[in-house]
Amino acid sequence: MYFSRKNIINYIYYDLKKEQDKENKGNFLSIDDFYSSRKINNIIIIKLGDYFISLFTHDFSGKHQNIFERDISPGSYYDNSGYILKLNSEFVDDVKNNIIIKPSSLPMLCKPNDWSDTRFGGFLENEEQKNSIITGSVNHKHTTENKNSIYSAVNYLNSIKFNINTDLLNFIQNDGKYLLEILN
Repeated sequence: MYFSRKNIINYIYYDLKKEQDKENKGNFLSIDDFYSSRKINNIIIIKLGDYFISLFTHDFSGKHQNIFERDISPGSYYDNSGYILKLNSEFVDDVKNNIIIKPSSLPMLCKPNDWSDTRFGGFLENEEQKNSIITGSVNHKHTTENKNSIYSAVNYLNSIKFNINTDLLNFIQNDGKYLLEILN
């Protein structure tokens, strides 16, 4: 039987959510409770992620690009045993040469713009992009009355200077050195 991506996503989200709502009679359920009620553990999440990665990396001309090497024990899909997922050595250079690091994911070197009711804060480019802080939702039928306290808190947090994550720095200087080479 063939399942399209849409069918799979619909099943994962809508059908499981419908079942869950019946069982809990519409009561709110945290994501952790949902995972435990459906016996979804890290192994299942990794396998599901691997499945979606294989869908997204499939070349529809008939060839399959095996970006990952999989060391899977027979029956691992049934007994929740883990398996090893490694980057295929043939594609390491492709990944290194095509990795994209969004500038907005890097720490800012200057003070971010302040947020207010009339001003879009955060990254400097946000004055043009106009991404706002979420202070309510039509779907949830609520809004925040005292937005100034939110803006004040976010502006305070944005004013705190970042620290160097020494573990990440050590990784980048050693095993992840190729990331620095790409940026240069």
